[in-house]
Order: sequence, then structure tokens, then C-alpha cells
Amino acid sequence: MCGKFTAMFSWREVHYYSDLLTPFLTAEKAAESEPAQDEIVLSTPMRITPVVCLDDNGKRAVVPMRWGWVDPQTSDPLKKPGMMHARGETADTKPLWKQAFANTRGIIWVDTFNVGEELPGGKVKQWTCRHAEGRPLALGVIWEKWVHPRFGSLHTYVLVSTDSPPMVHSKDDRFPLVMDNESDISLWLGEASAPLEEIKTLVRAYPGPLIVDEEKKEEPKSTKAKAKPSNDQPSLF
Repeated sequence: MCGKFTAMFSWREVHYYSDLLTPFLTAEKAAESEPAQDEIVLSTPMRITPVVCLDDNGKRAVVPMRWGWVDPQTSDPLKKPGMMHARGETADTKPLWKQAFANTRGIIWVDTFNVGEELPGGKVKQWTCRHAEGRPLALGVIWEKWVHPRFGSLHTYVLVSTDSPPMVHSKDDRFPLVMDNESDISLWLGEASAPLEEIKTLVRAYPGPLIVDEEKKEEPKSTKAKAKPSNDQPSLF
């Protein structure tokens, strides 16, 4: 499933640095490493992503969060994350996700996202998905604020997955929870009071128009150049 995506928010638009107090990225370090205003943010597991959610006053805020749930069993949670995705069909009942699904949902605005097709021999072909009309898409996530006496506090998130739409199913049977209208986004964020049963109706195969293209890799500049590690990413669901 989705192994990377291009976010629509640049770091200069990330303005809500609530308690991002980790050894590897403090608010000050994040500000120092901000890309240019017009630079698209490429997000992959373990990287910080701008996530839209509701603050304590019920207003939309943009919070930097790490992609990857913290595994409480690991001795080094900042280097080895737990789960990357939550299956939407059971996220409201599974103990690992239940509280976050009920209380802390968010979205990530994206231009594109990738799905991975597993090929014979263990290789993975990357396919890039985008809205057919060029509009941005909102991917549904759930998140938590993780606190550790040694490592400090950190917001982390996972993408919520659904069945894939028919045009993608032959490539990957899992797909991000995708929304592209304000009504669904508002419902998912929790801006209006609604039972979880109604919110759960959003967890379905995306019905909107998509363009799916094979990801094109840049040709090597020189045949003598040192080979670089492959950028192929396996399906993560």
C-alpha cells in the first residue's frame, strides 16, 4: 500500500509545534531545516509530516507528526517505529487503534501518493495516484501524542486503509482512506458532533476519479556512477 506521498503543505505553513520535544527534531531544528516556501514535502515512513487536526478549542491546526506508531516494546522507539497503517474496517474496535479512531483523527493534504505492486521475485513496482482533475486529496489518519520520560513527547500518526478501488485492485488490494470534499473532511475531523457509526461510513473504497501512472525513475547520469540503493518500497499494509 501507500509507502510515500507528496504533501501539499510546505514546512513554512506548519505553525503549530505543540510539544515536539524529541532528541532528533525539536521545534528549533525543524525551523532551521524548513524547505523553501514552494517546495513540496515528500513523506515516507519515519519522516515528519504536516497533519491537519483539531486543537483543544475545536479549531483546525497543522501539527508536525511522525509517520509510524510508537512500539512500546522496542528499546529505541525513535529509530524503530511500530505500525504504519491501521485497517479502517477494524480501527474502531481494535484495542491498538480504538481510542485514536474515536478521539484523534486527522488528514494529510496530498498531491500524489504511491501504491506498490508486488512482482515475482520479490520486486515491487511503484504506481503514482492523483486526482483526475488535478485537485488535492485528503488522506485520513489517526494520531496520538506519545510521551516517554527519557525521549520526551512526540505526535505520531498512521494512515487509515480501505479496500482499493477497482482500477487499482489488481496492483494492490489496500488503499489509503481518501476524501476529496469538505463535508467528508469535516465529518472525519470531528467538527460536527456525529456518532462513530456515521464516521465509520467514510471507510470505503474511494469512489472518485483517479489517474494511476507507473512511477518513472530518473536515468543514471553516468554508467560509471556508483549504484544507489533502490527506492522501491514494499506494500506496507
